Amino acid sequence: MRPLLRAALTTATALVLAAPLGVLPATGSPALAPAVARPAPAPRPAPAGATFHLADDALSRTTNVFTYGRPGDEVLVGDWDGNGTDTLAVRRGNAVHVSNSLRGGAADVVVTYGRPGDGILVGDWDGDGEDTLAVRRGATYHIRNSLSSGPADVVVTFGRPTDTVLVGDWDGNGTDTLAVRRGAHYFLSETLRSGPADLEVCYGREGDGAVVGDWTGSGADTLGVRRGAEYHLAHGLRPGQADRVAVYGRPGDTVLVGDWDGNGVDSLAVRRTSGTAPAPQPAPQPGPVVPGDPQGPTDPVDPEQPEAVFDEPLAIPPLADSVVDEDGTRVFRLTAQEGSTSFRDGVDTETWGFNGDFLGPTLRARRGEQVAVEVTNTLGESTSVHWHGMHLPPEMDGGPHQEVAAGGTWRPTWLIDQPAATLWYHPHPHGRTEKHVYLGMSGMFILDDDEADAAGLPSEYGVDDIPVIVQDKSFTEDGQLTMASRVPSGVMGETIMVNGTIGAVQEVSTELVRLRVLNGSTLRTYNFGFDDDRTFQLVGTDGGLLAAPHTTTRIQLSPGERAEIVVAMEAGSETMLRSYPQQLGVINDAQGYGAFDTLDILRLVAADDLAPSGAVPDVLPDYGRLDEADVATTRTFVMKNLRMNGQFMDMNRIDEVVTVDTTEVWVVRNEDPMPHNFHIHDVQFEVLSVDGAPPPPELSGRKDTIYTEPGREYRLIMRFEHYANPEMPYMYHCHLLRHEDFGLMGQFVVVEPGTEPPTTLPEDGHHDH
Repeated sequence: MRPLLRAALTTATALVLAAPLGVLPATGSPALAPAVARPAPAPRPAPAGATFHLADDALSRTTNVFTYGRPGDEVLVGDWDGNGTDTLAVRRGNAVHVSNSLRGGAADVVVTYGRPGDGILVGDWDGDGEDTLAVRRGATYHIRNSLSSGPADVVVTFGRPTDTVLVGDWDGNGTDTLAVRRGAHYFLSETLRSGPADLEVCYGREGDGAVVGDWTGSGADTLGVRRGAEYHLAHGLRPGQADRVAVYGRPGDTVLVGDWDGNGVDSLAVRRTSGTAPAPQPAPQPGPVVPGDPQGPTDPVDPEQPEAVFDEPLAIPPLADSVVDEDGTRVFRLTAQEGSTSFRDGVDTETWGFNGDFLGPTLRARRGEQVAVEVTNTLGESTSVHWHGMHLPPEMDGGPHQEVAAGGTWRPTWLIDQPAATLWYHPHPHGRTEKHVYLGMSGMFILDDDEADAAGLPSEYGVDDIPVIVQDKSFTEDGQLTMASRVPSGVMGETIMVNGTIGAVQEVSTELVRLRVLNGSTLRTYNFGFDDDRTFQLVGTDGGLLAAPHTTTRIQLSPGERAEIVVAMEAGSETMLRSYPQQLGVINDAQGYGAFDTLDILRLVAADDLAPSGAVPDVLPDYGRLDEADVATTRTFVMKNLRMNGQFMDMNRIDEVVTVDTTEVWVVRNEDPMPHNFHIHDVQFEVLSVDGAPPPPELSGRKDTIYTEPGREYRLIMRFEHYANPEMPYMYHCHLLRHEDFGLMGQFVVVEPGTEPPTTLPEDGHHDH
């Protein structure tokens, strides 16, 4: 007796809050054409071509085929007589022709209600066991509690005129209510009363079709999504994976939901204006269950990626030239420029880069050096250069407050005062970061120090110390980069490249090779390992070397994270660096976010004779740990609805004020059913705990970016030193770059003790160079 037509596609892309719900008395409501019940017309043959194919509860075979109505009719499903079995009705204008059986033929009763242009809904609004009608005008619903003459019994306003509307008994109390859909978000009301929606659920993808039914006979309706002829059904109102995946009918069929046999379990029907019954379809075979996607159980699959043969020599970004001026400052020069890159033979792709057409050179400096970077912008728009992971004054940080105007220059300078590490640089213009990074503007910034040198790790750049910048890209048919994506959070590219090379191979000439791996993608997370499952040693993370190597077979990196790994090779052998399915937590549409993907990244081929390498030491340089006993302040940061602590980014608002030379704990939570990570400018933090437990070994070192699984709590400890400026902020934000551009970001200033805490920045707080 679940009601049941239930919904169209939607193209909305924004995440939104529940809309208010109000109930108006029927008295004085807008006039409707009266509902009039009259005898059905004399039987006549049903026109050919409106054929319905009804499935069994397992959605594995067709149990009934019949014709009803005309090909152009709008079809409704409901239990019109309260016998527990759903049947069909067809609508023509404001006349609804109701059948109380599933045998075809003439209607049993004809009801007129509403106006021909009204939207029409079916539901058991009063819980009496019989479905009746409602009409929709914008965000107003005129509900009738019987198939009889008279005005509406109640008028309800809910949601917005542009919402897709669904009907269901969400709490299993026997009374149907409304829900509205925006993108992949559903806002459900459990009763027809004033107030906001009772429940918000994120499920499926924006382009999915939506179906509503009681798939288990529990008495409560739940959601399903349709992708072609595939149906991903949930048994509860929650984000995450489907409980059941079925295939029925053909992708072009019109789909209906109903309890055709009266057993309390809903199933599907498809309508065709011509053709025969669908052939029985085998149920999908279960694969490994990965939390978070209505795709449900599935084997890991590759995205639709052109085959790469992995014989293209890996491009090694050149070390940037520098000069030491008269005061001892090491000076680099970077030019942001447009260019053209041939990723594949015969196709030129428009790209951006630093000092070249795509990506940028590797900057390298030592602890204790004063450095300066002369940045020139030759693009047709402003950009910036942020030194990701660097400890430096806020005015030199290169965030959205230090944009370089088109044709302008900028010369930040600072003292390198942090341990050896693999850092990187990339644009950070307000609202345009994803575009600038995606088009190619990024590069590595390697820091060295005496302690790391003494550890004896592989260190000859481009020989046994290899930069590995991993990115995914999507291309149009004519070979240009596109930011179109199947998910709203950013680009999930079908082509993987390393240092701008597709199908890259690196020849190895030493027994050990050190890979400095950077996830330079704007959205995709990777779980790196080798195709033969060999172990490797993780020796460093974002902020530098670990206290001791960690032997493992996998290291997962979200956008912006880095890892230094050392892998052993045998003469004449080869192995493939690969990304395996990731652990992203319980997220909506994990398949869309690539959680099940297995991707080849970089082929390593060892020479027949290898130069010997020194062993990786059991202990690496100890740079000390922060002490929780020194913590002066604890702050909490919640990412929800693409907001940080309930607010979108405001360039003029100061969100947090930190006192210099203090230690703090930041507690971070992701409360969205989607991937987020968390990046802090200026400082390197240590992870104290994840959901109260000690961090795993891969999170034991210094970090500036961390993936945040939905619903888990991350306690991070950090110290703010050396630099204070109440008029120039640092940023903290999600480093999934479209989320950052949406406004999932905040800013903080560091001040001297005793300073009056500022709340806004002077003027517009934005400084072009």
